[in-house]
Amino acid sequence: MSGRRRYKGFSLIEVTVYLTLLILIMGGAMAIMLLANCFFGSTLDNNAVQRDAQATMMRLSRELEESKEDQVLFSEDGEPKGVIFISPRDEAGEFEYDFSGEGRLMWQKWICYFVEENGGKLKLLRTETPIMPTTEPTPTTWTTSHFQAIHKREVVSHELLAFEIVPDSTIENTYNVSASFGREGHTHRTDGDRVAERVEIENSVHLRN
Repeated sequence: MSGRRRYKGFSLIEVTVYLTLLILIMGGAMAIMLLANCFFGSTLDNNAVQRDAQATMMRLSRELEESKEDQVLFSEDGEPKGVIFISPRDEAGEFEYDFSGEGRLMWQKWICYFVEENGGKLKLLRTETPIMPTTEPTPTTWTTSHFQAIHKREVVSHELLAFEIVPDSTIENTYNVSASFGREGHTHRTDGDRVAERVEIENSVHLRN
């Protein structure tokens, strides 16, 4: 004689508890995924800002280092902040020498780095103008405003927050360059800038020529 099997179902309270736990677990998992995604995006932004800062400082320092004593000029009041200096490299990026004389270095162009503000954001731009090659250049009469008006110019950094370059008062023919870089992101700074990362770089550049 076979007995009857009795099946017991879930009560309404048990179903409610299970559903509540399931919702809590799924919500926690989604929160973890969102945090991981934000962290991943912030890491990418931080790495991009650091690469931009390092590349910008290396380029500016290298070009400034090749300049000549007494041929480095700074922006005046009312002009876009920046620096103007002479360069010995031609359009192909090569050096030329006066082999008809003492084999001295020929100066080829003026380079200008300047800060431009647009919509509350700062950019560091670079432009240049060629000159008649010479071994004895005279200071240019151009200001950073003249260079700003040149049509052909290059944005060196879109991530600029601050820029400063001043002569070193203790070492002759040496300049101290400092700059801050940042990208808009999810971290709110106390200074009001909404940036994912702030990278500050300082460098001391000594003229070689």
